[in-house]
Amino acid sequence: MLVRRERKYTLMFRIVGPNDVKVLKKISHWNARVEKALGGVTQDYGEDGSSAASSWRRKVEGDDSSEAGSEVSSVSTSSTLSSSVGAVLRRGREMLPSAGKVRMRRATPTPRLRRRRDGDDGGGDSAGEDGYSSDTIPMTMENLARLQLSLDVGGEGGGSAAPPSIGELHGDKKKRRGEGAALALGIDESSGLGQVKPMKPKDELLEVIRGLRTEQMRAREAIGTAEVGGRNGNVLDEIKSNFTPKAEIPSAVPKLPIEYIHRHRLMKQVVNCLLDRATGPRDTDDDTPFANNITCITSRHSDKAGNGKTTLAVAAIQTVEVREFFSDGIAWIHLGRTALSEREVRRLYEQLYDQLLGSEEDGGEDDNVGGREDDDDDNASNSSSDSSGDEKKDNDSNGRKDPIEKGISNVSNSSSENKLTLSRRHFQGGELEGMKEDLGRLLISRRVLICLDDVYKMEDAKWFLFGTQSDGYNKLEDTPHRVLITTRIPGLVGPGITHEVFVRIFSEHEAVKLLLTAAGRRPNGLPKVSPVFAQARIIVKGCGNSPLALRIAGGMLRSRNRNWTLSSPAWKLLVEQCRSSLEEASRIRSFANSVQRLIDLSFATVTDVDFRDVLRECFVAFAMVFHDTDSLKVGKGISRAVVIRLFAVVSSMEGGRSPPSTVNDEEMADFMDYATLILDTLETMNLVQRAGHGLSKSLAMSRLDADGINNVTNTNHSNHKCYSMHESIKAIAEDMSKRKTAAFAPLYDDFNSFIEKNDVIPEFPGRPFPFDECMVMMLTGQVAEMAEAIQNSLYERWNIEEYVTENMPLHLFRAKMIEKASAILVDQDFCTRRVVALGPIEATRRHVSDLIELRRAHTNLKESSSDDLDLNIVDVIQKASTCIIDEVIRQSQDSRKSVNIAICLSTMGEGLIKARQPRDASHRLEEAASLYRDLLGQVHIDVARAVNALAKSLVKINETRSALIRFGEASSTYEDCNASHHFDSIANLQGMANLFVTSGDFQAATALYENVISRKQTVHGEFSVATAKTINDCAIILAKNGRMDDALVRYEKARKTYERALVGRPLSMSWLNHGESAAKCGFDLALINLNIASIKSKKGDVAGAVTAYNIGVQGLRKYRDDLDLAGDEAGRNKNSSHMRHLVSALGRIGSLKLKQGDKNGALEIYASLFKEVDTVESPTVSRLEKAKAHIKCATIYRQSGDRDDNKHAIIHLREALNMYTDLYGKNNKDTVAVATSLKQWEEEQNARS
Repeated sequence: MLVRRERKYTLMFRIVGPNDVKVLKKISHWNARVEKALGGVTQDYGEDGSSAASSWRRKVEGDDSSEAGSEVSSVSTSSTLSSSVGAVLRRGREMLPSAGKVRMRRATPTPRLRRRRDGDDGGGDSAGEDGYSSDTIPMTMENLARLQLSLDVGGEGGGSAAPPSIGELHGDKKKRRGEGAALALGIDESSGLGQVKPMKPKDELLEVIRGLRTEQMRAREAIGTAEVGGRNGNVLDEIKSNFTPKAEIPSAVPKLPIEYIHRHRLMKQVVNCLLDRATGPRDTDDDTPFANNITCITSRHSDKAGNGKTTLAVAAIQTVEVREFFSDGIAWIHLGRTALSEREVRRLYEQLYDQLLGSEEDGGEDDNVGGREDDDDDNASNSSSDSSGDEKKDNDSNGRKDPIEKGISNVSNSSSENKLTLSRRHFQGGELEGMKEDLGRLLISRRVLICLDDVYKMEDAKWFLFGTQSDGYNKLEDTPHRVLITTRIPGLVGPGITHEVFVRIFSEHEAVKLLLTAAGRRPNGLPKVSPVFAQARIIVKGCGNSPLALRIAGGMLRSRNRNWTLSSPAWKLLVEQCRSSLEEASRIRSFANSVQRLIDLSFATVTDVDFRDVLRECFVAFAMVFHDTDSLKVGKGISRAVVIRLFAVVSSMEGGRSPPSTVNDEEMADFMDYATLILDTLETMNLVQRAGHGLSKSLAMSRLDADGINNVTNTNHSNHKCYSMHESIKAIAEDMSKRKTAAFAPLYDDFNSFIEKNDVIPEFPGRPFPFDECMVMMLTGQVAEMAEAIQNSLYERWNIEEYVTENMPLHLFRAKMIEKASAILVDQDFCTRRVVALGPIEATRRHVSDLIELRRAHTNLKESSSDDLDLNIVDVIQKASTCIIDEVIRQSQDSRKSVNIAICLSTMGEGLIKARQPRDASHRLEEAASLYRDLLGQVHIDVARAVNALAKSLVKINETRSALIRFGEASSTYEDCNASHHFDSIANLQGMANLFVTSGDFQAATALYENVISRKQTVHGEFSVATAKTINDCAIILAKNGRMDDALVRYEKARKTYERALVGRPLSMSWLNHGESAAKCGFDLALINLNIASIKSKKGDVAGAVTAYNIGVQGLRKYRDDLDLAGDEAGRNKNSSHMRHLVSALGRIGSLKLKQGDKNGALEIYASLFKEVDTVESPTVSRLEKAKAHIKCATIYRQSGDRDDNKHAIIHLREALNMYTDLYGKNNKDTVAVATSLKQWEEEQNARS
């Protein structure tokens, strides 16, 4: 139905509910009137410009059967048309952006419009913004009446006469008005209505109307035309028959901005790529077949932040076409700039599962073991194959077989509880590759869309590319699921495997419209010759046409004065700053600094200096305090109550950096009100934004509903707000935090027009701003109690409680309050609050993460501080782990034997292994394995995982025999579960083989490794990177245990497998074929060559070692060049692993050439080594290698006996002495030895001279 929303003329789709029967006929009647009024807009136009409907009308009017009453019929028809059509179109035109006095087209068209209208070809006309083409008669009130008569109102010949209209009741007056309009237009009414050129609608409106009519015709054909058209026809049946399930939009999807500018062509490009449509506009650079599963939204203007890539993706996934096509679900995952850790990948996997498959779970955290039978074929726990040997596929080009047909799956008991256990357990522990394999089997057979937002590195995105050849599948394009990526790096994934849609910058008209809309003005009808448009063009160019920069500029104007004018100070400052930014961009050829300068200008326009300083500090504090919290990363945002508390304590800082000594209740209330004003101001300035796609229920509101508290008097709509910050704005705020000035004020710059050169910017030489100390102060202590008394609604208290229990230890770690953090983690009251607020599983996982971080923070503090910490870290970890587990058991509503408790025990056990507490971990994992057996039976995938984790903990405490038994037990369970080819099963066998090598049983180890390699070949192919890595791992273990001959054979085989896997494959397909970049594969191959060279040198094969070393050095240098080409800073980082390997390999080549007697070759190698090592940035190992190379060069020159060579020898030895002195000091024995030799050589040189 047609509705009005934000002054837009919108066709809305409404899902009919059971209570909508009464209004169905009203909706149907309104839709019929709309279609009747717009009946001619979808018809083809004739050569004379008239529609088919108009031609039909002329035919009817010229019929002999209507000659007698032609005059009466004409009057009646005109009256009927002007009444029915006019009523509908007047109601519809009021919904258009040109409604009222906002936009009126002048009566006399411009010469360009007149020429365009008089031309024969109207195909090149650009559509108007009101839904109709600009080549029609101008939309004035006088012309509208005549244009309405040009529309086809339908009519059925021979039907009953229509009831009298208003025009017939007032015929004379209406007729005179119609004659006046006809004379004004210069049209003779006797010539017929078809001579008037009808209005042409926009392409978008045509597509929607055609789609609606097609669906209506299909629906009528499905249920029968007679039933619908008859008196007993049911409109509900017509609508129901055409219902298509649609995916829900997850709450993690960002909200579309209020100033959203729709770009139809870009939207169609994205939708066509996602829906595998071979037609439609495409802005891509590749000629690949239109069957790729990955669509990448990027931009050719990577220097401009906020080009609208995320906004385009959000708008595309909300279209009805996309939601219907991906009816099984849509997921939104935000990756960001920083590299993902293992814990973050697990969290994102759980988020992905909740968005796509969480609705299929049977009720939250219910531990009902005796569930019904579950026949879900899509679940990985029940995806076992009936025959593992009958249905096998032929090998592909790499000799790999399809693992799905070979029964490679994890089998469990078919019950709803097992499905629940699967969904929880997969993301708590185990190997990441195993989790990806399980999740991939659940998703690749479904019509799901996975959106990866703000991707910077493919190392992060690869964890969410399911169904690739690196995962053991034949072809990615055979799966119905799709991936949508937004990135500012063109060609990130590869042009051969993705559809890249390039987001163009805004046109001048679109940019001005966005600027004025964000500034609180209505841009409709603004002429291009107006002063506002002329000066707005300067602002648009200075912002680089960036939507983000334009929204910030508009927010600045709106926050200063909503009724701003061209003479307002804020407008003048904005125009001047944009001129400066445009000049800077012309010099540096980039708009990289434009957003930064606009943000500084936004604060500079605040007239109150104190409020300006506090506003800037709160802005920076938001980015610094919440930048790594899970709530912000998953798109949930930070609750309004939490943000207000932070801003309150920041505004109360004395001297800008010190917390207040004493605060009473009245002062705290004033600070809270002040913080509310600050937050609202930042939101108006578009520096912080509302988080989430819609108003989704938080955990706090769910708790209130669960407790039956539905009427909370102190809870209003504003309390439900959660806030986030744009990634680019957050990066700018983090850069601002590094400033040494008071309140992070900017310094004078040639392109900061709002700062005079003589302005004094006070610097603050003291301690850095205590961001996390402020957050700790507002979460605990007396100040927090006063704030809680002010924020007295239950919803606000639950939000604060949820944030405290989730993030309090994190802020204590960052504030370096290690002792206080350890005291909280062992506090029984805090553990109780954490389990109540977060639930048992999430509370245990969060506690484990905090314990690991506590161990890391304690180690770093001990290394950096000379004071001894009075803290027994081992005792703290033991007490904290016991405390949280006891609390989970105490709050368990069932007995001690529940799946929740088993998951918590296994999570705690695996976390204790990472916290270097293997003995305590073995006890917890033993309890978890026993509990899993009692609840799920012996043959279950989770039992095998728990036993495997127990075996790893036993290896850590040197319980080799017990560990081998546990590895064998886990392997048997995997076999019984028909999961022998699962990643976890293969990893379990490989761990057992490594343990056999360590214990000295090489025969058993060799047999197991052959089994592991065979399974890898079955899953990934004989010549694959995964198989080569497994062979290489076997060689490394053998070399460490002195089995050099066997290790050399394995290394040679791994190298050949790598070369066969990489040959003939396009580099852009490396991520899908091998799970990593082609550069990384080349780096691994270079390391294999270095290992081969090392073994050959030990065996005395000097020539073979030199050859292998040279090949390895070439591979390392190519890897460095690839990193430089990709813009990775690690390419030239002297401390990176590939640079250390390169320096070491060059040193070994030089030594081997000396053994061969090739002194000149050795000198050339050492000369190249000197260029690779920097005396400042390079690590100690590389600098020591350079010092040794200087000594060897000095020895070579010394042995020649020539006078010039002796001078070179002394120079090299002097360099070596300087480096040894810097590394070890003057008193070191090596330094003394070099100094003595240098002194002796210099004396000999002086004696000769």
